[in-house]
Amino acid sequence: MEWKANLMYFLTATGILNTLFLAVFVFTQKSRNRFSNKILSAILVLFAIKIGYASLEQQLWSSGFIYFFYTNLAVTAYLCIVPLFIFYIGSITDKDYKPGIRAYLFLLPAFIFAISLSVTGFLSIQAFYLMQVFFISFSLVSGYKLVKLRRQFRKNPSPNRKLMNWLLMIQFGIMVVWATAFGPFVYELTAFYSLAVYLLIKTILGDLKTINLGWQSKPAVSEAKIDLIIRLKAVMETEKIYMDSGLTLPRLAQKLSVSLHSLSREINNYYNQNFTEYINSFRIEEACKMLSSDIYDNLTIEGIAYDCGFNSLSSFNSAFKKQMNLTPSQFRITKKNSLSISYN
Repeated sequence: MEWKANLMYFLTATGILNTLFLAVFVFTQKSRNRFSNKILSAILVLFAIKIGYASLEQQLWSSGFIYFFYTNLAVTAYLCIVPLFIFYIGSITDKDYKPGIRAYLFLLPAFIFAISLSVTGFLSIQAFYLMQVFFISFSLVSGYKLVKLRRQFRKNPSPNRKLMNWLLMIQFGIMVVWATAFGPFVYELTAFYSLAVYLLIKTILGDLKTINLGWQSKPAVSEAKIDLIIRLKAVMETEKIYMDSGLTLPRLAQKLSVSLHSLSREINNYYNQNFTEYINSFRIEEACKMLSSDIYDNLTIEGIAYDCGFNSLSSFNSAFKKQMNLTPSQFRITKKNSLSISYN
């Protein structure tokens, strides 16, 4: 049986080295989303700590200062893996993501258990099962986030396929980590080793560059769709058709020689706006130019609203404030004051 133990230790060492190598590789990659790479590196280091603890536990037979120190470290690592994965999901799908105070509360149980273990000197069976409750609870949160992403993925699968598979694979690996907490040592080593090698291969094959692009909210656009967007921009910017207060989606679709449904879908997909929001964005941009210019001082707010294509002052005020966070009157006064200061 000694050869089996040696094989397990060899697999453990290989898994740790692969995981640490991958962590360094990811951390040193230059990308526009460095924050997500740092989180992923941290997750991989935590995996390595967990692998090392399994080996240490078998070798030292739960005794000695090193074992006690490493147990404390492993418990902290075990409870930090899923919270960091939740951070990773947020960072890889939102380039402006920053964890808030509530997000950091996910890390609190890890530090509470670390302090408790330092004081008591041992991990009771009750504490062990409480750890599993926290682990599963956090995993349900990360799973819920992936379910929400999965719904978005179905609407826009092409550019996000690798990222979706990557996140699902990490979620699967995390659940393997949890399952091995109850299983024999051989299964734990094999599971961690397989995960480490698979992650390493995935990265070497170049998926990390694709993943670092983040979640693509806009779908891949075919040539026909690109042509429609180009013609739409030309009509809006050159002909300024938005200034026609009678403009409707059917009229614009007819002018562009496309179906009403196709035009509405492409505006929603490409600009993440409905037809009214899209048209009003041009009208408000035009209104801002007029409100900022001395040439139109003789026009009232209502007059500018009608000239820009709005049918009523109330709809103009509502749309303007939603987009500019100021009423038209406040915007005009602010611009006039800034001009006055610059001249003085």
